[in-house]
Amino acid sequence: VKKELKRVFSDKKLAFQLFLSTPLVLFVLYCFIGYMSDAMINRYEEYVGSVKVYNAPDEIKDIDDLVDTKFEIEYFEEETLIEEYKEEIFDGTLDLLVIYESDFTNKIRNYNEGLGQPEVNTFYNPTNEYSGSVRYSYLEEVVGVYEQLMLTERFGDIQNTKVLKIDETNPDESIIQEDKKAAGQGLAMMLPYLLMLFLFASAMSIGIDVIAGEKERGTMATLLLTPARRESIALGKVISLSITSIISTIMSFGAIIAALSIFPDMFGSEDGLGVTALQFGVVEYVQLLLIMVTMVGVFVGIICILSVRAKNIKEAGSLITPIYMVIIICGMATMFAESSISWKYYLIPVYNSGLALKGLFEYQLSTTNFLVVIVMNIVFIGILLLGICKSFNDEKIMLNA
Repeated sequence: VKKELKRVFSDKKLAFQLFLSTPLVLFVLYCFIGYMSDAMINRYEEYVGSVKVYNAPDEIKDIDDLVDTKFEIEYFEEETLIEEYKEEIFDGTLDLLVIYESDFTNKIRNYNEGLGQPEVNTFYNPTNEYSGSVRYSYLEEVVGVYEQLMLTERFGDIQNTKVLKIDETNPDESIIQEDKKAAGQGLAMMLPYLLMLFLFASAMSIGIDVIAGEKERGTMATLLLTPARRESIALGKVISLSITSIISTIMSFGAIIAALSIFPDMFGSEDGLGVTALQFGVVEYVQLLLIMVTMVGVFVGIICILSVRAKNIKEAGSLITPIYMVIIICGMATMFAESSISWKYYLIPVYNSGLALKGLFEYQLSTTNFLVVIVMNIVFIGILLLGICKSFNDEKIMLNA
């Protein structure tokens, strides 16, 4: 273990790549994502839409003067301009074209005479970045307000048009939830997936070289000639690789948390609760640590057994790449897994750790499921270690015979 750790920490370039370079890149990346998300939201809020309105009733024009809208509305009465404005919408130079029916006001005022409901036609371009949002805002802020005014004029009190009241007297009390669970839901979607990727990637980056690299360089044969037991050599490599992988993952995880503290709504819930609202106690932190440690053991075991079976680094990389794809699939699967999934799924190696992390962030990980995950991971690690030790005692495998 000392030999392998010394090799990693004495190599400044390797140590920088493992413990500083990747976390720094992740911090910058997630800060960039958060900044761009905020910039996009601000851009939509500050955008002034262009709207052309044909045959608008006087009441609509009056509402436009009263309501503070973020549109540049131009009214026109020449029917020949409609096709020209449609072309502008197609080209993206105009956001919205609105056409009111010719007998619009008469139908509104004389609805009892069976004239039918007047129609408002809108034309917009969904491929235009702002066109759809401008249409939605116009219908809500102008047409919607006009509709409310007409209903009030007809029935006196707008409440007379409603048969039921829904959460009008208890808007704040209608949502019954734990804030920490609400915060965890957003984190549970992405963080288990990211943790699985970071753990496997950090172990893979040096795990290939630890065994397959030494076999390729010929130093493994020299190491096997020492008085040390081969099982001790195998376990030393596994333990040292696990330690460096955990340190690298903690650094990467810390970089993401630091970025989320700057942009807390990146993985937050609809109520704006982000990572800062996550409330882990001692038990949850212990569970997180045990899940990560045993998951690292599984990943390191898989990488080491493939590395020891390979003749060189290139072959080891080709063997591990499909496993990396499986890790990605398992991580993505946890994003869409149900919180109340059957305990039987916690028996599946790798996938069970992702499920446990998701349940932990959602505060819904039962003690039974937690113990099942830990026990299964330990059993799987034991099987992998037996395979690694057996391979170390096979001269044909170790000497590439």
